[in-house]
Amino acid sequence: MEPTTVLIVAAAATVLAGGFLYNKLSDWIQIGPPIPRALYDQRNDLNLMAQSLGMKHLGDHEYRGYRDNLQISMKALSAEPPLVVLQIEGTPRQVSLFPVLVAEAREASLGTGDAAFEQRFMLQGDSRRALAAMSVEVRAQLLALPSYVAIHMVDGTMAVELSGVADADALVTLTEAVLAICSGMGTGEDIDQRVLRAARPGGAEEIREEALTALLESSETAAGARREAAWMARAFGDPELRLLAVLNLGMDGLEEMLVILFNTTLHPSARARALRALPSEMPEDRYLAAVTSALLSPDLELKTTAAARLMRRPVALEPEVEAALTAVLGLVDDSQKSIVIGALREMGTVRSVELLLVEVDGRSIDADIRDQARVAIKVIQARALHAEAGAFSLSDGQFGELSLSAPGEDRTGGLSLSESGGE
Repeated sequence: MEPTTVLIVAAAATVLAGGFLYNKLSDWIQIGPPIPRALYDQRNDLNLMAQSLGMKHLGDHEYRGYRDNLQISMKALSAEPPLVVLQIEGTPRQVSLFPVLVAEAREASLGTGDAAFEQRFMLQGDSRRALAAMSVEVRAQLLALPSYVAIHMVDGTMAVELSGVADADALVTLTEAVLAICSGMGTGEDIDQRVLRAARPGGAEEIREEALTALLESSETAAGARREAAWMARAFGDPELRLLAVLNLGMDGLEEMLVILFNTTLHPSARARALRALPSEMPEDRYLAAVTSALLSPDLELKTTAAARLMRRPVALEPEVEAALTAVLGLVDDSQKSIVIGALREMGTVRSVELLLVEVDGRSIDADIRDQARVAIKVIQARALHAEAGAFSLSDGQFGELSLSAPGEDRTGGLSLSESGGE
C-alpha cells in the first residue's frame, strides 16, 4: 500500500473514532433527561411562527408582539401533545365568550338570534356591546375554527388554547384566524352603528330582533340610533318588541302609550312602563288624565309610578285623586315611601298632612322617612299660608303636636305642627 493511501485511511479512522467518542462523551456529561425530539420540532415551529407574525422571543418558549392595537403573547406549555396558548389583550370590554360545555349553560347566554353560534358559544356581558362585537362576520369566523381551538374571552382579554396543531404553518394559519376575529370585533368603531347594521332589513329576523332589543333597552344608546331602532322595531310582529319601540318614540309614540296605559286588560307592569315612558313635553291635560288613571287604579305599581312622575312634574289633583295618592303611604314599605312623600311635597295640599303626620309620629322605622315627612309638611304649609280656614301650619311648640294656630287674617282656626322636639 502506498504511504499516501495509508495516511488517508488512518486519518479517516481517526475522524470516525473521534466522532464516536464525542457522541459518547456528550451522552455522559448531559445534565437531566434527554430532550424529546418533539420539543425540538415545536421550538423550531414556534420560532418560525413568531417570525412569521413579527413577534419577539422573550425566552422560556415565550413570544410577544402587536397587531391592530392588540397585544399578543404566546407560550408553549407542552410538547406531547403539542399545546400552545395565546393571550390577546385589547378585545371589547364588558363582553365575555366561552365554549358551551353543557346544554344548561345556554340558558345563561345572551341571545344573538344565531342558533348555530349559540349551540357552540356562550356570550355574556352588556348585550349592546356584546352584539356589536359578535357581528355576523365574527360569528361566522368563530364557527369556522376547529373544535380543538378553545376560546375564553373576559373583559378585554382573550385566551386561546391550540392543542395538537401539527406544524408551524398550521399554527400561523390558526393564529392569523384568531387575530382576524379579534380585529373584527371593532373595539374602536361606533357600537351603535355596528348593532344597527345587524338590525337593518336584509338579515335574519331573529338576529334583527335581538339587535333592536339591545339598542332599545340600553341606556347608553345614542338618541339618533335609538330613534332609528324604534321605528324599525315598530314594524315587528312581536308584541314585546313593539311595546319597547313605542316607549322609545317620545311624542311620536304618545297616542300608543296612552292606549296601553288606559287598557285595563293589559298586565299592570306593561301599563306602568307606558306611564314611565310618557314624554315630559306632553300636554298638561293629557298628563293629568294619565296620572289620575294610574292613581285611581287598584294596582300598587301603577300608583307608585304615578307618584314618581308627579315628583318630576307636579300638577294639581282632584281631592279624591290626592287622597288615593296619600293612601299609598300605608301600602308600601319605606323604600317606596320616599317617592310618595316626594310627590306630596311637590303638589300636596293640607288634605295630605294628616297621613304625613302618621309617618312623623313613628309609623316609619326609618328616621330619614320621618324627616322627609316633616319637610313635606313644612312645604305644604308654606303653600297654604293664604288658604282658607282649617289649613295646617307649623307652630313653635313641641314638634309632632297639633294645635290651633294664632288667630289672624289668613290662618284663623288653622291647625299647626310644631318645629322642635323629637323622635
